[in-house]
Amino acid sequence: MVTSAEIALRAGVSRGTVDRVLHNRGKVSPEKEALVRQIASELGYVPNLAGRGLAVRKKSLRIGMLYPKDDRMTPFFKKVVAGAQEYAESLSAYNAAAVFLPRNGAVPAKEEEIRSIIEEAGLDAIAFDGETAMNCRQLLKELKEKGVPFVLYNSDLQIDGQLAYIGCDYEKAGRIACGLAAMGRKDKICVGIASHDFGNVVSSSARIRGFEDEMRRFPDMSVSFRQFMSADLNQDEFFEHVRSRVQEHPEVNVMYVVNPGDYSICRLIHDIRRDIAIITNDLIDEHQRQMIQSGEIAATICQQPEVQGAKSLEILFRHLAFGEKPQSDWFRTRLSIIIAQNADEEI
Repeated sequence: MVTSAEIALRAGVSRGTVDRVLHNRGKVSPEKEALVRQIASELGYVPNLAGRGLAVRKKSLRIGMLYPKDDRMTPFFKKVVAGAQEYAESLSAYNAAAVFLPRNGAVPAKEEEIRSIIEEAGLDAIAFDGETAMNCRQLLKELKEKGVPFVLYNSDLQIDGQLAYIGCDYEKAGRIACGLAAMGRKDKICVGIASHDFGNVVSSSARIRGFEDEMRRFPDMSVSFRQFMSADLNQDEFFEHVRSRVQEHPEVNVMYVVNPGDYSICRLIHDIRRDIAIITNDLIDEHQRQMIQSGEIAATICQQPEVQGAKSLEILFRHLAFGEKPQSDWFRTRLSIIIAQNADEEI
């Protein structure tokens, strides 16, 4: 079993600092907190709650996790759920359980449907993906009034009553993408933006906002076109629109694929124009790693989906079981850049 002393030694901090980080007690600088959590994760630290677990076992807690499920559109959430499921294994020892509640990710969430799912599951706390929460504002208001704690992960709507947001800084991700687009280019940079969503998804709009804000630093960079899904397009029709836009704009030398869906849009663009550098988000599995290594994707910006899943359940469990509030209302997941040269590394 990994101890706090081992973590403190590796991190070069006191055991008291490690205790404050791991148990959300007191203030620790963001840099030290990030270092301690990283080393704890690397060492496989599992919180020892045995001394506090007797009272928890009497509560029979049920924590729900809502997520969109659609193999063609939301492979990212498979990783989120995998991280949550791994954490959920530790809950059974405390008479607590995670309840995983998928919804159809191909269509927007309907509030009455989500309300029915939650009521049937009999939940004490709930983790909402941001896309679902966006369409359930009245329900979230009701949960706040009833005192049911909830967190948002993956997209932050800053809903009144949310315990925390677990996810990355999407505007920063967009700025990073812009920096990657400009890197090493001496000629004029013409960007095409495509996203496998309707253009109103919080994560996509924030990334694009960050990208375009950062463009001010690069006077020779411009956006030639933007292409989103729409309510009357299926995936094949959306791809045809992207194909047409790429062919109509031979000046484009960088594509920012904001929401890549199942990543086949990246292959489509690469097959049309192999000279276009494709920058995208959210490395998922071996398939996408191979696309980076083969040059179909120039770079992707990752945001720790497994951490989003596990941390969402952890925050809710600790709040229900021990009355702990998260140290911050925003648990920021790390952004990392993956290119061909490090695509084989774990992130």
